[in-house]
Amino acid sequence: MSKDSELYTYRTMDSFEFWGIGIPQYHPDLSAHYFLLVISAITSVIGGYGFNGTYNMNRTRMKFCGILTLIVMLCFTATLTIEAVNKNSFMETTYKTVYTAFLENQYGMKWNFGIFDYIVDHIQQSNKCCGLRKSLNKSQITHPSYYTTLFWLESTNWGQIEQIKIKYNDLDQVAYVPLSCCIDQSVKNCNFALFGDR
Repeated sequence: MSKDSELYTYRTMDSFEFWGIGIPQYHPDLSAHYFLLVISAITSVIGGYGFNGTYNMNRTRMKFCGILTLIVMLCFTATLTIEAVNKNSFMETTYKTVYTAFLENQYGMKWNFGIFDYIVDHIQQSNKCCGLRKSLNKSQITHPSYYTTLFWLESTNWGQIEQIKIKYNDLDQVAYVPLSCCIDQSVKNCNFALFGDR
């Protein structure tokens, strides 16, 4: 497909690592995740200590629990404030993770009333980009539109639905990418090409 002049396929979001099962592997960008996990564990212990103090009617334990809870909340607030100001931080990593999960699984699904479709389309139009590039070095990308169409057709539920509509017929036209990837959306079928050309 040589539609580089009609699509934003030359520009995609950068790749990032997914979390494994359980605790994610250590990475400097995830240091806030670990800190928040520790704060959560400490909060659970303090809650148990406060429950014990309340159950036994021990005023000293209840006061101590209140002071510890205040300290933990201040640490938690400070961490979130620092991370909100810091670029490439916890918030951005979380945003990318959620964006990818929903992009691959929820885009084009009718049960969510198109709410997520609208969000993704708006992001792609305002940033003049198309999709998400994963697991590729920039040196490997010689034909960005090819990788973008592969991402949309092969890695997303939206692409699978588009292929099912044409019954995987190589001679039929299929939407390679969503309409929001088109530079000029008024051009008819700017995102369509032969399925067999992919």
